[in-house]
Amino acid sequence: MEIILVILFILMLLVALYFIDAQKNYEAFPYFVYPDGNDKVVFVFKYYIWELNKKEQLKKIFNQSSIVELEGFNYQITHGGFTYNSSNDVFFEKEVRYYGKPLLAQSTVNYNNVIINQYGNGRISLDYSTNVINNEIIEIENYLSEDHIVNIEDIEAIELFLEKVKSNQIIEKEELSMIYKLFMKYEPLASFGLNLLGAIQNFIK
Repeated sequence: MEIILVILFILMLLVALYFIDAQKNYEAFPYFVYPDGNDKVVFVFKYYIWELNKKEQLKKIFNQSSIVELEGFNYQITHGGFTYNSSNDVFFEKEVRYYGKPLLAQSTVNYNNVIINQYGNGRISLDYSTNVINNEIIEIENYLSEDHIVNIEDIEAIELFLEKVKSNQIIEKEELSMIYKLFMKYEPLASFGLNLLGAIQNFIK
């Protein structure tokens, strides 16, 4: 009888943990990185057996061809998503591994205080290192925070783009085209970000 009660308690606990995980929207995934030869790396994520939602979100974010930034370098996920037993030998803990290769810039262009690193397949990063662009970004952010004409969805899209620029993240060409249209849609944005807009236009034309 006691064994049955213990089993029922464990099952109820697992179900509770499963539902807690199902409600989570994971914003960060701590991981370990190991070399895999020829400059390739392995990204290792740990999860508990009841964290099925976490595992699914990992698959969506670290899918094939996605870009991961690590210590100033960009890696492209080539394959992965396979499940392994935990290296900690904990029976209720598993590991998911993704494999990445260095993503090398195919060309670099310096356009009016903005360095454009193009990685091919419509992927670029905008690297600014001057107060000119920094001031433009501040002007745009101030305008978005004070103006009530800009659509809330447009504000969110522009703010996400600015965060990617500031952290030198990879940006897709389609996203740049959308941002360019938004800058042209709201005239003050175009006037505040002349150099930034020029760099975008230089890439999507």
